[in-house]
Amino acid sequence: AARVLTKAGIPPVFAMVFDQFWIPAYSLNRILRAAFGADYLILPDFWVWHVDPAKSERGWKPHREKGTRSLFPDRRPKTLSVWLALSEATPLNGCMYVVPADRDPSYGTDHDDKWTFEFPEVRALPAKPGDVFMWTQALLHWGAHASPRGETPRISMAFEFQHGGAEPFNEPLLKPLSILRFQDRLKLIGKQVLQYKHMYPLSPDLEALARDLVGGAPVKNAYG
Repeated sequence: AARVLTKAGIPPVFAMVFDQFWIPAYSLNRILRAAFGADYLILPDFWVWHVDPAKSERGWKPHREKGTRSLFPDRRPKTLSVWLALSEATPLNGCMYVVPADRDPSYGTDHDDKWTFEFPEVRALPAKPGDVFMWTQALLHWGAHASPRGETPRISMAFEFQHGGAEPFNEPLLKPLSILRFQDRLKLIGKQVLQYKHMYPLSPDLEALARDLVGGAPVKNAYG
């Protein structure tokens, strides 16, 4: 689905209209209940990537999703990101890279916008199809620039979740295992296109479509 949409010039996040693209989030229910409790919620923040080495594409630039504010005072996470590989991800086709929290001096601090880590601390995260990675939203990470030597595109997707007792980090929050109507999925997809437009070029036509899908409602940036 991601390949077909990309070939047609449509962002692969539009595949989120299909049930199959929501099932991975539901399949993590037991893990998320263990992390957050039964009242955890799904954030309206998700994406699908198709990073093509033949087009010299790359994943998203280095960032922390929500930074230090996404941690409780005892450093437990208020929010978590889940990244899922749909195809093989390697250093040649743009796999994820992270700076482990214990190797990042500014992790969980009030100056986490200043990066003071040593480059040898960076870790690549190669993945096989079906592999799942989970991290706090204070973790510094990025998707690599694919090499022309990469053999196949890196196709992946991500969801974000939050503790039910924390203040909403974005809205509308979704209940676990809830089945969204088709029109609600389209509205959420439009929201993703607009709130992540700082991560990639956005054509005027696509921006107009996204604004039409959200119905003129204001779009809060996922990074606050």
